[in-house]
Amino acid sequence: MSKINLGNFLKVIRSKWNIIVTIISVLGVLVFSFIPDMNDNFFKLFVFLGINAIVWTLIEIKLKLDEKNPNTTDRFDGLRNARSHILEHIYQCMKTNKSDELHIEIVGVRFKMIGDMMRDIKDRIVKKEIISRNVRISLYAVNPELLRHWNFSKTQSNSSSKEINEEHASFIELSKKEFLKYNDLIEFKSNNIKVEVDFYNTFPLIYSFKIGDEHIYWGFVAWDNSGEDFKLPGNPCYYLKKKHTHFNDFHKILSNKTEFYKSCKIADYDG
Repeated sequence: MSKINLGNFLKVIRSKWNIIVTIISVLGVLVFSFIPDMNDNFFKLFVFLGINAIVWTLIEIKLKLDEKNPNTTDRFDGLRNARSHILEHIYQCMKTNKSDELHIEIVGVRFKMIGDMMRDIKDRIVKKEIISRNVRISLYAVNPELLRHWNFSKTQSNSSSKEINEEHASFIELSKKEFLKYNDLIEFKSNNIKVEVDFYNTFPLIYSFKIGDEHIYWGFVAWDNSGEDFKLPGNPCYYLKKKHTHFNDFHKILSNKTEFYKSCKIADYDG
């Protein structure tokens, strides 16, 4: 038998092994069922082979389905709908992390919904519902001073818009103080859990949650032309898990974005 023929033969065996084993098993069971006085061990052997062929075929189907899943991107109708999934993935990663640092990177706009999520995380840590170590949570929001100086046509003449921007800016500043106080909690100190807060000095275009090297959530910040403001509600939120074909691409892009936020600051607006 030539090398080419042998290679083809082995390829057929490898791709059709479960069918071949199943046929052999069925034939063996039939033969030894109708032949009297034969050793019962042979009958059990062929039954065993048949069961194994079925089990491993099911495993093979499962693996093939899993291979397809990474190429699908989950979509949620807004951050509010994705909230519970994001928190669940954060908790999963925190619970399994004990030695290496788990870095959770969250880029928001004004800390509204992210603030609620941070309080949920803090409460579960304090109540010891989550036992975790070596976690660093980096939070980003638009610089309050940039918010105060937004120079859109309506905000120049509309005093109510200026008041709203001032409220948003004050809320971000208060949220920063609140989140940094978490570092003083004994449950945070004893387990080396740290919270960092930083500001970016550009208009908000994308929000994101980067949970270690396992999960990514992100979405676009839409512009509301009528109100001359940016908004999150109603915009789709997308999710990629680590096995997704494009996970590393998005991971690098989002990481690079926060590197830019940290290293390229406008002096007058540094928070």
